[in-house]
Amino acid sequence: MPLPEGVDLYVNENRILEPLGLVVLRDSRVDLLPRTKDLIENVPGRHGDIFFGSKLLPRLLELRVAIDSEFSPEEMEKKKREIARFLVPTKGTKTLVFADEPEKQYFVKYSGTIDITQYATWFEFTIPFKCSDPYIYSRLNEEEKIIEESPDAISITSNGNLDSFPVVELKNEGLNTINGFAIRYYEEIEE
Repeated sequence: MPLPEGVDLYVNENRILEPLGLVVLRDSRVDLLPRTKDLIENVPGRHGDIFFGSKLLPRLLELRVAIDSEFSPEEMEKKKREIARFLVPTKGTKTLVFADEPEKQYFVKYSGTIDITQYATWFEFTIPFKCSDPYIYSRLNEEEKIIEESPDAISITSNGNLDSFPVVELKNEGLNTINGFAIRYYEEIEE
C-alpha cells in the first residue's frame, strides 16, 4: 500500500506501521498536551516563588509494535537491521500520520533505546519517538481551510488550540493593481 503524499510513517486502518510492516499494538497519543516546564524564580526571604510562565517540552510518542508474521531466526535479524536502517535519527525527522486522524501529522525522530522481547518466531518492542517540535500540525491545505468565500472576502478558520500566524501572499498576474486590500482579525469569544 502506498504511503500518503509527504508522509514517511503511516499507521494504516489495520494498525500496520508502513513502510516497516509492523503491527502497532498500542500508541501513546493519549496525552492532551506535551510536558511543560515552569519558569520560576525563588527570592530569599519571600514565600513561594515568582512565576514567569511555562514552556512546552518535546512531546514523547511511543509505538508498541510486533512483527506481523512468523520469521526464521535469520529473517528476524534481517528485519531488525531493516528497521534500524529506517529509524536512524541522524537522517532528521520523519512525518508520522495515523489513519484514524488523517488530518494530523507529527514530526518525529527515534530517540531512546529499543528493548526487544524476542520469541521463537517473532518479536515485539517499543519505538520511542521524540517530537522536538511539540506541536501537532494540520495536514489540510489552504484550500480545505477556506470556510466561506465571496467575491469580496475569503474567511479562513483555524481549528487549532493555539494562536496561528498565517502568511498571506498576494499575486497580481494581470495588468490591474490590487486596491483596497485589508486584513481583519476576528477572535471568537465563547460565552
